[in-house]
Amino acid sequence: PVPLGGGLAILTATVLSIGLVMIWSNKFSTAIRHSSSSFVGLLAAALILCVVGLADDRFTLRGRQKLAGYVLAVGVLIYSGLVIRDIHFLNWQIQLGVLAIPFTMFWLLGAINSLNLLDGADGFATTIGIVISGAAGNLAPWGGAGRMLGNNPVAFAIPSNQEFPIIFDMATSKVARGYVLLAARAGEP
Repeated sequence: PVPLGGGLAILTATVLSIGLVMIWSNKFSTAIRHSSSSFVGLLAAALILCVVGLADDRFTLRGRQKLAGYVLAVGVLIYSGLVIRDIHFLNWQIQLGVLAIPFTMFWLLGAINSLNLLDGADGFATTIGIVISGAAGNLAPWGGAGRMLGNNPVAFAIPSNQEFPIIFDMATSKVARGYVLLAARAGEP
């Protein structure tokens, strides 16, 4: 059997965690109050996605019905101010201008659907974890001298019915930047 309603548990845990942090951290609470429209938009979009997920679990929605819910959630985010206005890649900056809102819609719908389209894989889709974090440019590319690339860690794990799961965890550099900084402070090469 495939567990259902996981989105509700994740949404509840996230809202409770944010609430607790707001109670304990005046700095975080102040930051939320200063960006309240963005925060309310994010919560509203998360609630819409949760309702669509619950409806899909209960009634098995068609693709176009789920897409309508996702478009509504992304529309709420865009209305609350989340718009990708420019793209930075290496040393290039691309201003999106009139394409900012369609690009944001496309980007967020792609992010939402990156795992949702794997519904046919049932529980397997939810057990694959992929983590790629963004980083500021601090590495020179091969043959280069300027800092242009981030030291992004890449990790993923895939469960297996064999003896061991498939686990991959690496960084894009030979040495972690933190170790390089510690060595530099200590005067070591």
